[in-house]
Amino acid sequence: MALTPARRSRTEVSVRLSSGNAWVETRPIRDNITQSRRSMGKWLGPIDGVFRLSRRNQRLAFGAGAAASAYVFCLGLWHQLTHGSAADQAPGMMVVGGVLALGMLFFLARMSTYAFDRNSATFSRSSLLGPRRRPLTDILAVQLITQYHVAPKFETSRRYSAYQINLLLDDAESSRENLSTTGDLGFVRGGGQALATFLGVPLLDQIEMTANKFL
Repeated sequence: MALTPARRSRTEVSVRLSSGNAWVETRPIRDNITQSRRSMGKWLGPIDGVFRLSRRNQRLAFGAGAAASAYVFCLGLWHQLTHGSAADQAPGMMVVGGVLALGMLFFLARMSTYAFDRNSATFSRSSLLGPRRRPLTDILAVQLITQYHVAPKFETSRRYSAYQINLLLDDAESSRENLSTTGDLGFVRGGGQALATFLGVPLLDQIEMTANKFL
């Protein structure tokens, strides 16, 4: 009895890797929340065999925002406890401060940094939720795609695009991992090329191909 081949998504394309031909998904990774017109991170290295994607400045900014929001919440709570019903602004301060603090902490928890270490032959993803390590040999390629592209209806309008740097992984359950989503094309192409060269894996620059409407 012949087995029916698995149906491929219309957003998959065939690419040639060192291990042979493969079908690669080009649909954007939707759960990434660190989007910006500017680069969400900074490439560091390679230094002593380690190449890093750091988000130190962004983490400091979100951490400062969370601390300021928590201060507003605590100030509102203090006014509520000390002035009782006379503290008219206390409930609003508590709501605004609490919501903003939780939002900042949520973004901070999802903002990962990466280190690719040739000395230990591993790469690690670190966040507030804890570190995670995998062997470098799991990385098959570095993929660059367009997450979305807004073309102007009028000549005076501005274009807006966002791009992703993804790792193609030798993993049936999770074949791609997003490193960064940003509107900075130079950051995406420059960092993607440098990372692929460092790792010795192919760079799949699919930005132009994924900017059209078939996604």
